[in-house]
Amino acid sequence: MDEKLRKKVRVVVHDIKELKIQGARNITIACLQLLRDYASIHSFDEGFSKLADELAALRPTQSVLYNAMKLAKKAEKLEDVEKLISYLKNVAQNIGKEWHHIIKNGEVIATHCHSSELVALLKEARKQGKEFTVIVTETRPKMQGIITARELSEAGIKVIYVVDTALSHFKDEITKFMFGCDAVRREGIYNKVGTCMMAVFAKEIRKPCYFVGDVLKVDKRIEKLEIEMRSPAEIINPKELGKNVEILNPAFDCTPWKYVTAYLSAFGKARRWGEARKLLTSLKL
Repeated sequence: MDEKLRKKVRVVVHDIKELKIQGARNITIACLQLLRDYASIHSFDEGFSKLADELAALRPTQSVLYNAMKLAKKAEKLEDVEKLISYLKNVAQNIGKEWHHIIKNGEVIATHCHSSELVALLKEARKQGKEFTVIVTETRPKMQGIITARELSEAGIKVIYVVDTALSHFKDEITKFMFGCDAVRREGIYNKVGTCMMAVFAKEIRKPCYFVGDVLKVDKRIEKLEIEMRSPAEIINPKELGKNVEILNPAFDCTPWKYVTAYLSAFGKARRWGEARKLLTSLKL
């Protein structure tokens, strides 16, 4: 591999691992851009496929990355990779245009973590003149909720920012829960850890719970999806707790379909796994 490109790969991989590049779509675009740069120098040789596999392994929970790397490996020319990049750059806006009508005037929507696709949907609803409030959780331990709160506020949307465990305080005000997603699978929908707990709460207080995401997040892999366990230091300095305390920091959780009102994509919605699988066939690049 060209040394300049090798250095660029190291930087992107580091930034993904350290969450300097985050969000399934942004990570996937960054990886596709590396593949494009590789192919422009070395064409679509064995090294291209090897790099695609290595990049896919960076975030095994993020199905959009897995599916995009799988599609990229079938590419025969640079234009094929560029089409994938272009699709991903526009998919959030397309989802927003498809589903902004789901937001009603006066609603109070609860969300967790950061999703460019959900943010695009909410921005489009605001652009269409809807007035509503979004309760954003801080999303420990990396506080991705700050990104969501800032982007929505800059779009003129009223935001209430709270700690992750505070949603029960707003149970009478909340009209619906909306989340992004990292993987849509047979067993349920994977998203930032804490999402499942909120989805269970949504069902308990009889409020709808929607997940928003690209159809490339539909994951038909049979093998079990391993939840990424991140560094304990993200939570606390282990020295503060003593030797007999095990610190676990799972990055994601899975919300079973029984707690999902619907999964929303640019190609339609799904209330169960069978419907979600069919949506993936709608994508033509």
